[in-house]
Amino acid sequence: MIDDNCNGTVDEGCTCVNPPTANAGSDAVICSGSNVTLAGSIGGGATNGTWSTSGDGSFSPSASVLNADYIPGAADILAGTVTLTLTTDAPLNCTPATSSMIITIQENPASPGAISGPTQLCNPFNTTVTYSIAPVAGATSYTWSVPNGTVLLFGQGTTSITVNWPFAAIHAGVVGNVCVTANNSNSCGSGTPSCLGISVQLSTPVTPPSISGAAKACPTDVVTYSIATVARASSYLWTVPAGAAVVAGQGTNIVSVEFSAGFTGGPITVSAVNGCGSSPVRSRNISLNILPASASISGQNSGVCNATGVSYTVTPVVGAASYFWSVPTGATIASGQGTGTIMVDFSGSYGGGAISVVAQNGCGNGAARSFTVTGAPGQASPITGSVGLCANQNYIYDVNTIAGASTYTWTVPSGFVINSGQGTKTINVKAGANPASGLTISVRASNACGTGPIRSINGISITLCPRIGEEGAMNIVAYPNPVNDLLNVSFTSDKNQDVLVTMMDAAGRVVLNDNRNADEGVNKFEVSVKGMASGIYTMQLRTSDTVQKVRVVVE
Repeated sequence: MIDDNCNGTVDEGCTCVNPPTANAGSDAVICSGSNVTLAGSIGGGATNGTWSTSGDGSFSPSASVLNADYIPGAADILAGTVTLTLTTDAPLNCTPATSSMIITIQENPASPGAISGPTQLCNPFNTTVTYSIAPVAGATSYTWSVPNGTVLLFGQGTTSITVNWPFAAIHAGVVGNVCVTANNSNSCGSGTPSCLGISVQLSTPVTPPSISGAAKACPTDVVTYSIATVARASSYLWTVPAGAAVVAGQGTNIVSVEFSAGFTGGPITVSAVNGCGSSPVRSRNISLNILPASASISGQNSGVCNATGVSYTVTPVVGAASYFWSVPTGATIASGQGTGTIMVDFSGSYGGGAISVVAQNGCGNGAARSFTVTGAPGQASPITGSVGLCANQNYIYDVNTIAGASTYTWTVPSGFVINSGQGTKTINVKAGANPASGLTISVRASNACGTGPIRSINGISITLCPRIGEEGAMNIVAYPNPVNDLLNVSFTSDKNQDVLVTMMDAAGRVVLNDNRNADEGVNKFEVSVKGMASGIYTMQLRTSDTVQKVRVVVE
């Protein structure tokens, strides 16, 4: 009697009522490098199954998936077989079920070794050539292929073949690969082919075409150089200058060249090569990429005494990575060093000098560009004012504002009087009393750092101009005189009153008649002389108690 559950009572009938079952599937044969997809199944009381291997392979996605892929390991492939076992779980009072399958792993044919035989042939007409390999373990036959134009005479299926080339093929040129694969009798077929490139030509290649690529380089640059392919060439031989090295592509029509610190310039050359020899070389000179001077520097060139934040900008230089600036004593770069624009501060005693800049790249500093900057003001613009003057009359002379100027010093001829404006850019001058010619009025600006160049107006003359009325009563000033566009007229009125302005030509004909309202004090107005014939005119200003005339010359 059996006490099934060990509770002291026998013959209770507690046995496995639904035993589990497992089926691993049929044995399989695979080629080396391939995986096997499993098709396991379970039944009875089994709810899951787990795969295990006698070797070192793995299951994907996991060993608990019945239709997992098995990936043989190196030991499996070396052994040639591996056993896979499917094991189920076990319900109460039942024993797990197991089932196994055997996977046989067949080797792929090995790749043949290197092919022996010539690679470069020159006019091998009426010549047979042999290509061969060492026998491959396990191989039962060999399959050879040859380039178009090549005649395989005999040896197909063996480790050695004999070939030749008709003259037409040699004349056209033959370039390609001789290849061979090893075969075996199992289902794993052929191995990886071994190939040997060959070139069969009638003559040497022609000179390569021009070399493309940068004509200038700097240390650390890596530059690509190339030529178009050359007929009949099987390879290309490149040479580079000292301090340069071909780092990729030697033997092809495209190379990468790296330049080092020792490079100072020189030729890069290439020749096309085949079995008949080398072509003439093609050369291109490569030089250091020393940058040129910038076209210009823009900025204030004078009157910078005690100025701050003055901007200077260089015209960009192609290929520049940065810019290095230098400034004279008394100047300081406040910001922008290394860029194309700097801000400069100048001292109150800056004496002048050149601001310079060089463009920089991997070759170092390029050529310098300089720009002279003075602390003192620059030369004034041309002086505006009359050159044909009437004796004892007042005239205005003026220049544009000069950058950095603190004062303007005017010089007038002997006998002239500066009525007002000395120290400014505009003066009121009374002409001398006596006729004269070839006179000069000049001005120069200055500041704490110095005095600028002189600007002059030359060819000033004085004549005795006819006037009617009490001399100086209205203090008329007409300028410029001679005039060709706008005549500026100023006069003094002792009260608010009407003034009739009349202008007559030399024949006494009235060409202008205009009524003006005058205020007490100095009055100003403009008269356009455009359209008037050249000649001498008389301008008359009439009030209720005064008539005064002045001569005007129209050019």
